[in-house]
Amino acid sequence: MKITKTTWLSLVLALGITVPAAKAQKAGTRIDWNKLEAHYKKQGDAVRSDLLNFLHAHISCHYTDHYVWQDSLKREIAFDELDYPDFNASLQAFEQLKKQYGSLSAVPTRREDGQVISEEDIRECIDATYPYASVYPGDILSEYLLPYRVITEPVYSWRAAYKERFSGTGPGAEKDDLRSVITRVTDNMNQWFICTYNLEKRPDPIPYLGSLQLLHRKKGGCEDAANLMTFALRSLGIPCAVDVIPYWGTSTGGHFLNTAFDRNGRPVHFDALIDSDSLYEMIREPAKVFRLTYSADKRLLSSRIPLSRIPPNGLLREKCYKDVTDEYWRTRALEFDIEPGHPDSVIYASVYNGGRWRPVWYGIRKDSTVVMDKLCEGVVYAPTVYEHMKNTGVGDPVAFSGDSIIRFRPLPETHDIRVYELERYLKFKVGKIYTLYYYDKKWIKHQKKIPCTGCKFLSFQEVPKGALLLLRCEESNNKERPFTMDDQGQRSWW
Repeated sequence: MKITKTTWLSLVLALGITVPAAKAQKAGTRIDWNKLEAHYKKQGDAVRSDLLNFLHAHISCHYTDHYVWQDSLKREIAFDELDYPDFNASLQAFEQLKKQYGSLSAVPTRREDGQVISEEDIRECIDATYPYASVYPGDILSEYLLPYRVITEPVYSWRAAYKERFSGTGPGAEKDDLRSVITRVTDNMNQWFICTYNLEKRPDPIPYLGSLQLLHRKKGGCEDAANLMTFALRSLGIPCAVDVIPYWGTSTGGHFLNTAFDRNGRPVHFDALIDSDSLYEMIREPAKVFRLTYSADKRLLSSRIPLSRIPPNGLLREKCYKDVTDEYWRTRALEFDIEPGHPDSVIYASVYNGGRWRPVWYGIRKDSTVVMDKLCEGVVYAPTVYEHMKNTGVGDPVAFSGDSIIRFRPLPETHDIRVYELERYLKFKVGKIYTLYYYDKKWIKHQKKIPCTGCKFLSFQEVPKGALLLLRCEESNNKERPFTMDDQGQRSWW
């Protein structure tokens, strides 16, 4: 179904969302950090003082993206779904609001954590974390057990509610294996939480549900499941992080999963939504994997250049993450040749995902080359620049397999090729136009063909050798994958 602006708004209204007049977006009492620190120092409590300073040092990097409801006169209409016993009751109450106020619209808001978080919230985080100060390494404790939030979701006081929901799943015996605890927690979640991937799209414009909204709605996408698992394990005294695959390297879309940490700080990767005997199996090549942190890393690009020069998708504009790609996949640094004379020093590594080249990492150009680290085996990365709100190619794509580095460059020599159907990858639609493209800093149209009844392959003439190719149907769903063809007619998908 094509969603028009009117249809979109009606779908948004049908769901209802929390707004800043409600619990999660209350105006926080300005925290007197000096007073709190003096209090802990007076008590000789160095541990709580250190935890306080960690939260204070990085709170300015955090915010909540949210929406408020306004009527036709632009008056804010307060509505909090958590005021009702369940989500269905929330929806019914919102329908009554629509009858009362008529047309309502969702208006984006962003609130800095310093405006929302209270001294009570900070004390709660510190007091909940303190008992584990001697259990986990300091950096793991601060980054993945202490924080009150995960990403940019609305902030609630969540620890007690999650501890109750997941009671009986936490560590039992002194040597209770962390993997066993994770399995119990994920089993609990999967008994009542519905993953909506491929079932429904959440059309309300809140990017990430808050902790108590997750318990209230009992459904969401992989990002919501990963956030829920983080709240659950942290409530049980287990450090946990969300790992983000902003884009798959050889498929469409991305993914969210988790990493918990044992008492030695060793990571245990898991995905609560995977039905597997193991906690996690990487099912395909990621373009990158980033771990969300509470602390900001000043070495990241977002702390070095204006955000307007950084692509808005993925996590590259954020300040609180670390690159953990090599924990999941074989990686290496790759060097890219950049076309001469281009003035931009920041070059992005982009992967083909969902019909577009999408930036996932970056490097600083030196002369005519740039080197980027931790890029995944089996993934094609194209060097691009971001200018005028567009992603533009500035060199040949590169990939590696084993010890071989592959550079996809169209050569003067050409050959004729046949592109065959392949079950689950390519099925020709009779009478539709198929266009073959090759990549030379952008996709260039080469030839068009129309399959007839019973056609099992399409022939294309004088195709540049060495080039990265793409075959698109006029009814494209943007899931086509690039491929190469050697002189023996062997096709390799990327």
